[in-house]
Amino acid sequence: MATMASAASQTRQARAPRPHRGTDLWLPPSGAGSAAPVGIDELEYLVSDSVQIVVRALVGHISSLEIAHQRAAGRRPQPVPLRILNLRRRIARTWIIAILQGRMDSASLFALATRWIPQLVGRGEDTRRPAATSRDLVEYVRGALAAQVMTEPANNLVPQAKALHALDTVLGVHLAALAGA
Repeated sequence: MATMASAASQTRQARAPRPHRGTDLWLPPSGAGSAAPVGIDELEYLVSDSVQIVVRALVGHISSLEIAHQRAAGRRPQPVPLRILNLRRRIARTWIIAILQGRMDSASLFALATRWIPQLVGRGEDTRRPAATSRDLVEYVRGALAAQVMTEPANNLVPQAKALHALDTVLGVHLAALAGA
């Protein structure tokens, strides 16, 4: 009986899923483009009604990361003040709209790397926390916007494919700007 229990335990351990360690699913940083990528109009059309949903999900994700960071440091999690939540919502909305408009100009990239992401990750004007989670934020936004693009089945997926290409292009440039900051 004891051997059956240990065999079942080993079987459960052997079947446990292992985390993905490869980097083939991560978005690669890419150089700045001069023109808006093909499909940016489709991206804006497919996602424009869901901006508030994505913004609130992004702010909730950032807050949960902050709470997890506080717990890992051995502190009791503190609630995020309302003024910080509102600031994060405004910044997240600005960033999502910049993505949907395909903004890859130097002013937008500078604002992203020096103000938007540091203020999203930090607490208000305190941006001293390292922006190590910037890649995670870009990947989270990529997944959230891709989910909004692919919400309905369609016979012709070319507009969705163009929108996803535009999304990956814009976020690749944004990621490169964050890596260079």
